[in-house]
Order: sequence, then structure tokens, then C-alpha cells
Amino acid sequence: MKKQNPCKGLKIYLLLSFIFLIVFTFTTPPCQAQNQANAATYPVLIQQADQATAARDYATALFLYEKAKHAKPELSFASGKITEINAFLDENQDLRSQIFENIIIKAETLYSQKDYANAKTEYQKALLIDPSAQYPKDRLGQISAVFTDPSDVSYFNDAVANGDKALAASEFDKAVLFYETALAVKPTAKNVKDKIADTRKQQSEYKIKMDQSAKIIVGADKLLQLSKRTEARAEYQKALTLTPDNQYAKQKIQEIDKIAGDKKAIQDVYEKYIEQADQFYINRDFVNANLKYREALKTIPEARYAKEMLEKTKSGESQLL
Repeated sequence: MKKQNPCKGLKIYLLLSFIFLIVFTFTTPPCQAQNQANAATYPVLIQQADQATAARDYATALFLYEKAKHAKPELSFASGKITEINAFLDENQDLRSQIFENIIIKAETLYSQKDYANAKTEYQKALLIDPSAQYPKDRLGQISAVFTDPSDVSYFNDAVANGDKALAASEFDKAVLFYETALAVKPTAKNVKDKIADTRKQQSEYKIKMDQSAKIIVGADKLLQLSKRTEARAEYQKALTLTPDNQYAKQKIQEIDKIAGDKKAIQDVYEKYIEQADQFYINRDFVNANLKYREALKTIPEARYAKEMLEKTKSGESQLL
């Protein structure tokens, strides 16, 4: 096999990674560890990939890291390991070429035996070693025409479901990652392509709302600094209507409501004392009226009515002497 340029592999890998995603689908690997990987969790996939790397089975390691990356696209560990392996293979082009050749030989044997599931896995591995290679892509196309992998259906449905959850949480970039993962299994899935387009649209609209919300909050903060809590609360509510997950606006509304609640509780106590004091005053019980007006003033020291009535009770007490 013709030797490759030392830098070519990594460059091709980066430039054609999207093309690879379109043709890359997952199936059960032939070895026992890979058979277990289909239903494995992300940590198990990473562990198996690490073991394959330690055993210098770089094709299997790349395959498992890719599965881990698509299982948890928001995490960067698997992508980092893929980059490391490709960098190593770029420095050892003869090894990369030999790995690719061995995989193709194995894949062709499996294909000729009509073992399409395992043949597909090997052609996928070949593409991980050389994403620019056309032959594995052609074979994968031929296999997809005669073989439907049940695991692909489950993988596709899980990716779409995760994308929907991320979108519902306004995690737009994460949602797109999951939808693109689903497209890697079914490149022609129109509903997924529509979901990606809709997600991008919602993301753009959300950004506009976020900008509007931020401006409203600036104004609300100024009102709050002036102790105009009612007006400030109304503005925070406007911001929350635009961006329902705005934690800052929620917090400020809670703070204002707490202050209002505390004030109401104080007002209720004050009014209770005033009611009692007024009744004592009407009954000309100026001593007890005086005590209750004083209690009212302890609750709201600036209350004018309580102060005025307190003076009247003093006058009343004087007249009784």
C-alpha cells in the first residue's frame, strides 16, 4: 500500500469528519468486549476503549471512543482520545496503512460470507483509520441496501429522544449534537433534519429574547435600587416571560415577594394592636390604650396615627386625674 503523507491523516480526519458521520453507523463488534459494548454505558465504553488502546488495537479503540462520543456528545474526553490516537498514527504512517489493509481484508472476508453486521463494523473501523477512503463507504452503502441493523434503530431513537429533551431544556447546541448523531445512523431522515433546522431557528429567536430580557433587567435593577419594588417586580416578570429559565429574574421576584410578605405580616400585627388600642380608647381605658399604641409603634415606629393617638391617651389620663 502506498505510504501516506505524515500530516495527511489528521488533516483528512478533521476535514472529512462530517462526511464520516454521514456514513458511520454502529453495530455489534465481533469480539466479546465489543458485543457487550452495544448496551454499555458511557463509562464502560470508555473503559473498553482504554483497554483496546493499551492493547494497541487502535482501530477498535477509535471505534469504541466514537461510540462513547456519540453516547455523550457533550463530553470531550472521547474526542480528546481520538485526537491522540490519530496524532500517534500520523507519526507512524506505515502502521496506519498496515492497520487499514488488515481491516479491509477482514471486512471483505466477512462480506463474502454475508456476515453483514460484522462486516459493517470492520468497514466503519477502516473509515476511522482513513476517512478519505472511498471503498469502505461504497461497501457500507451496499450493506445498508441489504441489511438493517436492529441496534441502529435503537441508537437512532435514543439520539432523537435525547435531542428532544435537550431542546425542551433550551440546550440548543446539545440538542443539535444529538440530532446529528441520529443522522449518522439515518442520513436521509427528513424529520431529524427538520428538527435541526427548527432548533437553530429557536436558538436564534431565544438569543433575541435573551438580549431583550437583559435590557429589561437593567431597568428593573435601577427601579429596585430606588426602592420601587412594585414597578421593579413588574419588569422582572416581563423578563421572565421572555426567558422562563432566567434564574436572576426569578430570584429578584422572590426577594421582592419576601419583602412584601414581611411587610404585610408587620402591617397585620400593627393593625391588630391599633384595633385593640382604639377599643380601649373608646372605652376610656386610657392606660391600656396607651400600652397598645406603644406596642403598635414598636411594630411600625414611623406610624403617624399611633403617635397621635398615644398623645391623646396622655391627655385622657390627665383629665381623669
